[in-house]
Amino acid sequence: MPRPTFTPDEAQRVTLDALARLARRRKRLDREADELMAKADGQGIPVSWIADTAQVQRKTVYRHLGKPMR
Repeated sequence: MPRPTFTPDEAQRVTLDALARLARRRKRLDREADELMAKADGQGIPVSWIADTAQVQRKTVYRHLGKPMR
C-alpha cells in the first residue's frame, strides 16, 4: 500500500527534520555501542555486566554482538 500523499507545513517540516537528525545520531550511537560491546566481549567481560553497564537487556547485547542468546 503506498504512503498517502502529504505535504508538510513549516512546523511539520521542522519536526520531521528533527526526527531525521535524531535517527542519524541513533545510528551512530548504535555503531559505537556495537564497537564497545564487542571490545568488552573481547576483553572477557560477561554479557550480564555489559548489559548492566549499558543499561540494556542481555538480549540487546547479544544482538549487538551478533551472537545467539545463551
